[in-house]
Amino acid sequence: MTINWQEMLETYNEKFTTQYQDEKEMWNVLYPRFSCHELAQIFGVCNMTILERLRKKGIKIEPRGHRHPTKLDKFRAIPRNVRGMLSVEELARVIGASPGTVVYYRIKYGG
Repeated sequence: MTINWQEMLETYNEKFTTQYQDEKEMWNVLYPRFSCHELAQIFGVCNMTILERLRKKGIKIEPRGHRHPTKLDKFRAIPRNVRGMLSVEELARVIGASPGTVVYYRIKYGG
């Protein structure tokens, strides 16, 4: 069974209101954000299908067990003095979390 990836790209663009021009652009954006397992669930295929497609498109594959950055990792990556200058809403937008999560992180980790 052959998968029509161009059709999958168009369907993804419609479903999530994205504007990816080609498949490689889509993988470059999605793979750092989602694991192969998560991408397989999104596209309704198996993990190996995603891995094969990433390799075919020349995307660097992370080693097994590689952790994708969490919201806390993103929060900690922002220098404390910069975190202090941003509002809770701005910081939430930057790390992709809710304002409540940012307030919790600020109390627990400072900044």
